[in-house]
Amino acid sequence: MTNMNYSYVADQSKVAAIRAKYEALISNGKSQAVETLTRIETERPQDIIASTDALHFRPGEGGDGSAIVLDIGRDGSVKRTFKVHRHALGQAVERTGVIGGTTATKLLARNEPWSVGLLSHALNEAYSNIGRERVLLRVVNGELRAALSDKFRRLDSGPIFENFIRATGRFGAVPTFGRVMDTRVTLTMTLPHIFDIVPTDPHGLVVAGATLANSDFGDGALSLKLFFLRLICLNGMTREDAFRQVHLGRRLSEDYQYSQETYALDTQTSISAMNDLIRGLLDPAKINGELDMIRAASTQEVDVAKLFARLREKGDLTKTEEKQLVGVYNTPDVELLPAGNTVWRASNALSLFAQDASVTPERAMELQALAGGIISRVKVAA
Repeated sequence: MTNMNYSYVADQSKVAAIRAKYEALISNGKSQAVETLTRIETERPQDIIASTDALHFRPGEGGDGSAIVLDIGRDGSVKRTFKVHRHALGQAVERTGVIGGTTATKLLARNEPWSVGLLSHALNEAYSNIGRERVLLRVVNGELRAALSDKFRRLDSGPIFENFIRATGRFGAVPTFGRVMDTRVTLTMTLPHIFDIVPTDPHGLVVAGATLANSDFGDGALSLKLFFLRLICLNGMTREDAFRQVHLGRRLSEDYQYSQETYALDTQTSISAMNDLIRGLLDPAKINGELDMIRAASTQEVDVAKLFARLREKGDLTKTEEKQLVGVYNTPDVELLPAGNTVWRASNALSLFAQDASVTPERAMELQALAGGIISRVKVAA
């Protein structure tokens, strides 16, 4: 495929040393894409509309990792029972408006009969007294994954992600990363070109593409972002959200057939809007402008201590993360991080830290977004 007027496409002689690494990423990415689509299909949520006064929480009975289970029924008649995922439990706690999330987390972490029993009792007392409401319960394989408002706008991740692969594929993009977490799905497609943004840096080769993320369980909006990856170290960053659709719609109808038709229509509407955005996102002019910004970031000096301190003050970093990131940035390594005292190096420090084994997948995504965000501060010469 031709470069379609993309700037900075690397000379093949420079690419040779890194080509095998990129091809290995693509090979692995194809497998991850298949796994992603397969799990989306096999883990489609079962939807249940229930009243809060029909919910009863109690401690689990076995060593299957389910600390709390949910019984659904009224007047002492249990109709269905589900294990409760931590994410759904957090949503159930928040809905009470009276139980603190930190307190609930601490009780659950103790994982002792008295602590789990106390949390279950508190939930039941709250739901018995806060007034009857309808909730949307989303269940996967006998596990409650989400306890949501009945205004939650359901979007079918299967066709959305399949369309994302087709739409980006028209630009020659290929799957590079995919991840299905219990409550969130992400897939990254990258263009077939390797870009040389800093000719004086032998390790300055990057690839560009798009990342799609969605949650069927209220763990994030449907989101489409630009993605850039420094190949030598696999430091990835995401740029501004081109498409962020919050799952908020009309109250779900009691008519199941009507609700399913709305479900399909909302999904198709999102797909149509996303196709237009993908064309703009991967257009050469857009990618070239982003690469210009990265090149400018590779020369713009930064006071990294002040930068990370500002991120902590805004609540984007914890105090511990700030300290760790300064240490990462100050490493003498020029492969894991670009050389120099620059915004580009600071961005890569965030991306590199996101790969640390101690960082959860959810937090890694947030750090990659921060890595892209600080690039926005760079001024590109006209």
